This record gives sequence, C-alpha cells and structure tokens, in this order.
Amino acid sequence: PGAFPNYEVEFVDARGGIVRKISGLRPTGDDGALSFQLNRSGFSSGKYKLRLFGRQGKTMSQLEEHELLVTVR
Repeated sequence: PGAFPNYEVEFVDARGGIVRKISGLRPTGDDGALSFQLNRSGFSSGKYKLRLFGRQGKTMSQLEEHELLVTVR
C-alpha cells in the first residue's frame, strides 16, 4: 500500500458473492499499513477471498487476492 490515496477491501464467498466491502481505507504510519475492523457477523464457515483494490478517483485496480478459511464455532 501507498501508491494510491484510497483502498478498498472486498470479502467474496465461494459462489462469488460479495459478503462485505470496506472502502475509504487510507495508509497510516511509517510503513503505510492499512488497518480495519471486521465484525464476523454475516460470515458462516467456509472459504472466502479477500481482494484488495487501490482507488484513484473513479479508477479501481485490483492489487492482491488472498484465500481465507473461516470457522464459526
């Protein structure tokens, strides 16, 4: 992070549906880290993808994608 003024994170379920979207993220600190809080409500056990986008104006670029495994007890 750091190349864009704003970032967005999407959590996508195994069917490709967006479960949660967090936008307006801005890098903080000396290392330019992105930080956000996530409430687990709305997530059930299963595989998800976390997609990170950089946003500049109306242009969005996907930067990374990571697989997550959620286990609800």
